[in-house]
Amino acid sequence: MFKALATLTIRFACLRGRELEAAVSSSRCPCLKKLVIEWIMLQQDDGDGDGDGEGDGDGACDLSIRSDSLEWLEISYAVRLNGRLRVHAPNLQTFHPCIRCDLCVLAPKLSEVRWSSGRAYESMTPAAIISHAPATNSGA
Repeated sequence: MFKALATLTIRFACLRGRELEAAVSSSRCPCLKKLVIEWIMLQQDDGDGDGDGEGDGDGACDLSIRSDSLEWLEISYAVRLNGRLRVHAPNLQTFHPCIRCDLCVLAPKLSEVRWSSGRAYESMTPAAIISHAPATNSGA
């Protein structure tokens, strides 16, 4: 546990999505404010339970980042993140993605999004993939 860690940069790493998720979670880094992830390769999680690292063979590497304290998130040049990136960060204010994957971001305080200058999101609009407020059931 890193109780006082406020800024973390992970660069040139190869790791499993679940390992990264656990490392930056609120329970491990309760004061994390800024997270920068650059040039990483996510290995597919071993979803079949045999421990060989091969998973189910679909090639998708999902990543879920859940942090109550995170205010700044920058993810760029993830070599293998062809699944979905899910971010649940109630205090996230700045988000700089430069990746090719599906996004689902729940960040009610989000005020700045800087899209990649590349082709990753040329046909997408921020409103289609970023939610500023949780969805609610109408109860109808």
